[in-house]
Amino acid sequence: EYELPSVPAKGPPAMLFLVDTCAHSEELAELADSLQQALHLLPEDCLVGFITFGTNVQVHELGFDGCPKAYVLRGNREYPPGRVGELLGATQQAQHQPQQPSA
Repeated sequence: EYELPSVPAKGPPAMLFLVDTCAHSEELAELADSLQQALHLLPEDCLVGFITFGTNVQVHELGFDGCPKAYVLRGNREYPPGRVGELLGATQQAQHQPQQPSA
């Protein structure tokens, strides 16, 4: 857990869980149990992110009950930070504004 003392709180707290999936199945089972316990201790308004990595990186969206969603980034490819933001829908695309006719 990390908190910046000089930045005022804006909105609910956010937690990001990163999981290395290149572990033994017993360790992953223990980790799953620990993650469930941690999730139950978080405040109700807390924003939660979940990223798994091994051969590929998967960014999981937890807000969908009926249709889980994950973004997969291949491990053998390099992605510029801006492109990752685009792929995850985390950047605002510049909106095309029509040009005003000149007088």
